[in-house]
Amino acid sequence: MSSVIIKEWSWIVKTKSNSNDLGNVNIFYWESDTNSVTRNQTDSNGDLSLNIIETRYIIDNETDITEENKNPYTLSICKYSYKPLSILSNFTSSKTDTFYLETNEFISENDESVVDGYTGINIDHINKKITISENHTIDELYDFCQHNLIEEPQKDYPEGIFKTNDGFNYYLYYDLTIDGCDFSGGKFIDMSNNVFELINGATSNVKVKDINGVDVIFKLTGIKENSEIRIYKKDDLSELTGVESLSGNEFLYRYKYTEDTDVIVTIFNINYDPIRFETTLTQNDTTIPIQQQYDRNYKNP
Repeated sequence: MSSVIIKEWSWIVKTKSNSNDLGNVNIFYWESDTNSVTRNQTDSNGDLSLNIIETRYIIDNETDITEENKNPYTLSICKYSYKPLSILSNFTSSKTDTFYLETNEFISENDESVVDGYTGINIDHINKKITISENHTIDELYDFCQHNLIEEPQKDYPEGIFKTNDGFNYYLYYDLTIDGCDFSGGKFIDMSNNVFELINGATSNVKVKDINGVDVIFKLTGIKENSEIRIYKKDDLSELTGVESLSGNEFLYRYKYTEDTDVIVTIFNINYDPIRFETTLTQNDTTIPIQQQYDRNYKNP
């Protein structure tokens, strides 16, 4: 026969913004030995009263004692449009905590119902991956992830999976795939341990550093349509990229930067003088305007 003894403490929570009471704040907590989240919310006055288990003892046959210590608890204190807090807390007695939240100035859409209606953004927490399949900006992705923090809080990321301290430089803990759409906003994402992908003709002007390096754009502008373009590594003349017949007037090469690479660029068009020049692919985006001179000696047979 076994019996259970539980040490339990009362926990009083108060949430504020500056000196004012802040109501309807989400208080999520995880025990040290589980990923299952317990969800609570302060009332309209910012008050919440709970009972927290510190230690659980299981006694079998009055000889074998199993101790389950629930400390430390991981806490996530969050409300949309406010900066979330994450805290590790130990419960060894009854206590009262007051949490102060700051307005999140990096939120671009304050109406959470609008953000809840965004489509084309899928967050897969099991595989730690975000897929964007409709045109969105980096600001919209940030808002959506802040909303998702409240809907699906994660023990490993109690302040969310997508963070920023200045509204320009962001850190993402998941892989990111842009699928057949445009990802815009012209900012920077550091996701050094994860993978960034553009698939099915997707485009992005967001600079990304992923596990493979910094995502960089090399662009040639002003090119005559139907021109053939090739870029070769200078040291061994291996082809890095190219197109047989350009559609439009811009050629874009997106690459992962790990070190400076000297290259040779060639541009051919039967109606214009051929162009060949050398340049270096660096960690910075580069745009080179091209002027092709009409070949006066060429005659189309």
